[in-house]
Formats: sequence, C-alpha cells, structure tokens
Amino acid sequence: KTALIVGMAKSGISSAKLLYRNGYNVIINDMKPVIPGLEEALSGIEYTDNLGEAPETLLDGVDLMIISPVIPIFAPFVRKAQSRGIEVIGEVELGYRYCSRGTHFVCIGGTNGKTTTTALTGEIFKANGEGQTFVLGNIGIPITEHASETRPGDTVVAETAALQLESIRDFHADAAGLLNITEDHINRFGSMEAYIAAKMRIFENQTERDFAVLNADDPIVSATETKAKKLYFSRLHEVRDGAFVRSGIIIFRMNGVETQLIPANELGIIGAHNLENALCAVCLAMSMGVKPDVVCNVLKSFKGVEHRIEYTRCLNGITFYNDSKGTNPESTVKAVEAMTKPTVLMLGVGN
Repeated sequence: KTALIVGMAKSGISSAKLLYRNGYNVIINDMKPVIPGLEEALSGIEYTDNLGEAPETLLDGVDLMIISPVIPIFAPFVRKAQSRGIEVIGEVELGYRYCSRGTHFVCIGGTNGKTTTTALTGEIFKANGEGQTFVLGNIGIPITEHASETRPGDTVVAETAALQLESIRDFHADAAGLLNITEDHINRFGSMEAYIAAKMRIFENQTERDFAVLNADDPIVSATETKAKKLYFSRLHEVRDGAFVRSGIIIFRMNGVETQLIPANELGIIGAHNLENALCAVCLAMSMGVKPDVVCNVLKSFKGVEHRIEYTRCLNGITFYNDSKGTNPESTVKAVEAMTKPTVLMLGVGN
C-alpha cells in the first residue's frame, strides 16, 4: 500500500510516521522545495521525497492521500486523485482510524474559545482518572501522534477546526460541543454557508447514544439538527437539559435531575465568554459520567491557556494580560469585555 502525504507541516509529519509504522510506502509532497528541519523530523522512517512540485504522475500507484488542513477538499489536485479512485482524508480522520476501538472521543468546535474549552475539558477528564486522557487536535498535538498509544476506555479530547472537519469520513465523537459560529476563513471556504457546513460536521456521524452540546445563545448553533441527544448551555437563561447559571450558581441538569456545581464567580478563568466555555466543558464532562466533585475542583483551579487573557504581571497597580491569540475582532472584543476595571488595549496590526 502507498500513501501520499500532501503538506508537510506538523500534521503531515505525524501522519507520515504513523502510516510508515503501519506498513505503508510513504511519499511526501509539499509545494515548498525546502522545509527546514523536515529530514530530522522524519528520521527513522523511509519515504520518497517529492517537494516543490505536484505532477499528476505523483498519483500513480497511490492508495491513500492525506491532505493538510490548508488544502481545500475541492482543490484540482484533490479532485484528480478522487477521480482516480484514491481515498482522500485529513490527519484527524487518519488519527481517529488508528485509535483503539473503545477510545472515547470528546470534541470541541467553534469559531472562538476552542482551545480554552479543550484544555479545560482535558483537565477535567485527566482529574477524573478513568483511563488515560489525550488532549489533541488543533490545540497543537496531532491525533496521529498518539493514536497508537490509546487503549479501550481512554479518552481523546480533541479541538477540531473547520479546516480539519472538511476532510472527515468516519470520524465520530461520543460527545461534541459547538461553542459559537461567526464569520471566519471565508476566503478559504468561499462562503459563510460552506464554513458553517464544515463546522457542523463535528456532529455528522453521531447516533442517538451520543451527545451534542450546543450554545443556546448562538442562533446558528442552537438551530443545529443532529441525531444525538442535545444538551444546551447558556449564560443568559435556564435550559431544559444542559448547563446554566441560576442565582450565581452553575447548574447542570439532565433528565430532570439537577446538580449544583460552583458559584460562577469562583471560576478560575475570567470573562463572560469564558463562562460559556466552562458551561460547555461542564456539559461534555457530565454527559460522559465525570464525577461532579471532579468538575467543580477543576473549574476552580484551571487558570486558562497561554496567550488567551493570560495574566502576565501586576506593576505599579496595573494588571497586564496577554491575549495575543485573539486573531479576529470577536475574540478581541470578548477579551476587552472580560475586564472589570478601566482598560487600555495595546493592539498590534501586521500583514
């Protein structure tokens, strides 16, 4: 069997290693003729190097093509491969296929808040202590990097971006949360409708046994159609099943049973948007059977992730936060709104 890896960034390197270890002949391809550090990153495996061009003959004898998230599924070279009967998938799908059967997948999507919610959810599952928890995906560690290490009963908490979901086929989340959808990556997808459709694929292969966690305050997300059991979260009002705030207390309710968790002002992360992130994490964890006391402890102790309203220092009575990961207007506005004192925004703009 022969696999062609198109795009040799982190996910491409990880995919090449996984496929080589599983008996594939590996061909690597990238339009960059030289990629610093690539040879060292692929040390220990054998591969055919084809960098700097993508001739049609590159497809000869190929059984499987793995494409980088930045390559559209509708790109001419991809379409040509599909017309020749070559299966084309992305790294997320590949990683899913090589995880042990019986591995639980808990996935988080959305335009903003994915990384914080993924990290928080991962910490909750780690603290629960049932099997091993892997925090993977768009958060910075490819699923393929640890797929072979998973065992039945383990949990993969995965941040999934629209660019990654575009190329799934069998990928299936036991519990999936969608935080919000606002305009982003339109140049890549061509339209807002195509971007929304890619985001919604996080629920695509779910069944009635699975959970879909939806933001009741987002008009696009709340209207999601899915076969899975729906849990909603809202910071503005109560929901029938899901997570909300009543009299300042975070509540989780499912099948008519309410569990009081912690006062919202005891969360370790600040801001209204982070309350939404926490409510989503609560739904994901509680739906998968995590113990309430574990959820409460982590909600209090989790202090966020680097470069996302990250406390830096206090100097001469002024508190500094680093929010350099705020890469679109909506996320920056939410960071400013999270401040409780007069605030100065130092905003850098580059090409």
